Amino acid sequence: MAHKEDTGVASGDGVRLDEFNFTETAKGLPAKARMVLSAAMNLPRGSLKVRMPEGRAVLVGGKAPGPDAELVLKNWRLPGRAFNGGTIGMPNATWTAIGTVPT
Repeated sequence: MAHKEDTGVASGDGVRLDEFNFTETAKGLPAKARMVLSAAMNLPRGSLKVRMPEGRAVLVGGKAPGPDAELVLKNWRLPGRAFNGGTIGMPNATWTAIGTVPT
């Protein structure tokens, strides 16, 4: 079983992104996904595990204690729609990604 590090994220659950491995780890990802991950590496508190459509997982944040979360992407639409949709982009992208839109 994976052990928890000081950051609160279990080791062995994915690759921890940092400035040293970002280019190699993010190679082949859509441009907007790379932008989101690059920004997320600077989370001041807590951590985020992002599971990509092909099953790979990356860990970002974890610089200080805070909430830990996991985002499971079924496809690459969410990062693009979040960027292109302004303040409503993320909720719309989320509902579109899961195939249900509230009425």
